[in-house]
Amino acid sequence: MNVRTPDWMNRRSVVGFATAVSVAMLIVVLSLEVRALRPQARELRRMKAVPTVGQWVPKVEATALDGRVATVGESPDRRTQVLVFFTVSCPYCRQNLIAWQALSDSLRLDSRTQMLWVSLSPRDSTVDYVREHAIQSEVVLFPDRRASLVYRVKGVPITMVVDDQGRVTHVHPSLIVNEVDANSILLAARTPRAADARTSARVSSSGIP
Repeated sequence: MNVRTPDWMNRRSVVGFATAVSVAMLIVVLSLEVRALRPQARELRRMKAVPTVGQWVPKVEATALDGRVATVGESPDRRTQVLVFFTVSCPYCRQNLIAWQALSDSLRLDSRTQMLWVSLSPRDSTVDYVREHAIQSEVVLFPDRRASLVYRVKGVPITMVVDDQGRVTHVHPSLIVNEVDANSILLAARTPRAADARTSARVSSSGIP
């Protein structure tokens, strides 16, 4: 004896199947969108973790190891600053010491540029570290951890160039491994300051050769 399936049951089966297919397709589409967004999310996390070119940084009153106050950021005497951020426990910073010292030696006679080593470690351990490695450059300490976070320094080593207006013009967030790396930092440090560029523009517009 044949039993006829009611029409309403057939319709419910069709609707259920269509709904299941729609849900499956939606899951596939969402999976593809999530996969496409992952690189963008990684880039956003990276940008938040390191300084970026064009970023403006605030002036921070840092303390040198000899007790003097040094302004980090917008230089009070309108100099470009090369800032190196390190900790005494960072093995990569230790590897970078020779390269950083070479940069310091290259910029020592440049009156338009100031190089500061910014230690993110406590003062006592920094003093021992400087003595152990015979660091001759000016080493300063941020007043607190919040200052480094404002600069987006969440990892070290970082070498940063800041122009006389407090704008980041170059960032090297890793080891300096060759002359190309070092020269890119030196080039950024020696690029005419914003004030010099404005003066040059005014002179050119006035017709003075």
